[in-house]
Amino acid sequence: MADYNTGIPMPGFRSVRIEKAEKTKSKSGNDMLKIRLAVSKGGGVAYKKHVYHYIVEGTKFYGHALKDFYDAFGIPGDNDNPYLWRGAVGVAKIEREPYNGQLTAKVKKLVPRDKANDRLAEQKLADEAQKIAAEQGVVLYGQDVLNSVPF
Repeated sequence: MADYNTGIPMPGFRSVRIEKAEKTKSKSGNDMLKIRLAVSKGGGVAYKKHVYHYIVEGTKFYGHALKDFYDAFGIPGDNDNPYLWRGAVGVAKIEREPYNGQLTAKVKKLVPRDKANDRLAEQKLADEAQKIAAEQGVVLYGQDVLNSVPF
């Protein structure tokens, strides 16, 4: 699902595919991984929107962030060649936030592979409830979306 007014991915759990990953430097000079992820609209619709995910070395959570990344995309822990990660698919929770005066999308968290299908199924129900509500002129937020699914 995409918001055509902003041109950025809608928030929620979305299927993502690694398009590009590279080792580079952060603004503070630390080594980091810069990963470009294509975000699916859901329901089998092609990947058209993008977000970047950064994993910066030398930070408190570096080891945990790297493990979460490997777990989410099924990458073996000994594979440290970003070029070989291209095409790997996982699930990420996408959030929106203002950055430099503009609304942007970012990866809030990566979902472990063993929980990915559950999160996508929940999101599909939420998206469907949101669509039905919009057709009826009702705006749903947060947990109200899941609570309104008629089953």
